[in-house]
Amino acid sequence: MTTKVLKCWRVTLVFATLLVASCGDSFPIDFAAIGEKYPDVTIPVSLAKKGVVYTVDLDAGVKTYTYTVYLDFLIKKNDEQELQRVANLLGMNEQKDGGYIPDVNGQLVFIRTGIAIPLRLTVKRIDSGGETLVYDQSFQQLWAYGGNKSTISRAIADVRLGPAHYKVSLEPLADINELANVPINFKVGVPGKH
Repeated sequence: MTTKVLKCWRVTLVFATLLVASCGDSFPIDFAAIGEKYPDVTIPVSLAKKGVVYTVDLDAGVKTYTYTVYLDFLIKKNDEQELQRVANLLGMNEQKDGGYIPDVNGQLVFIRTGIAIPLRLTVKRIDSGGETLVYDQSFQQLWAYGGNKSTISRAIADVRLGPAHYKVSLEPLADINELANVPINFKVGVPGKH
């Protein structure tokens, strides 16, 4: 009886495979995206010196996604004093700090003010014809993007990118000495996919 059940499952599996192969266009599932590796890049940066340009290479996936570009401020494990210091600098300690402002899409975003972190973000598409600038924006304030006792994240921007190869560059526009000794990671990824 076990052999008959296994044969029945094999026949069902073969039939289902043939059905999907012959009717793949009519299914609402995008089979090309199954198993796709979502692009996610991280490099260490410092905000202590203006004018230094940090660049990451991003090979975007097979579909168009909105990528979040953000900074992770890293805190040593169990260092409550450093956590409080960095949280105060980033304006993430007081409930009254900050307010709601509209972003580029008109959505209200809660901004925790803290110190100014002036940055320039550029994105260039790379192809056989060379480089094409697709995004160039400067920022003074970043918004809260989460955190815990070892990481405080601040979002810089959301950028919609189609499948291609890109160079994403971040440039501090001022010396931010208060954050000179804080390890920081510059990250680009699809939210919830890395």
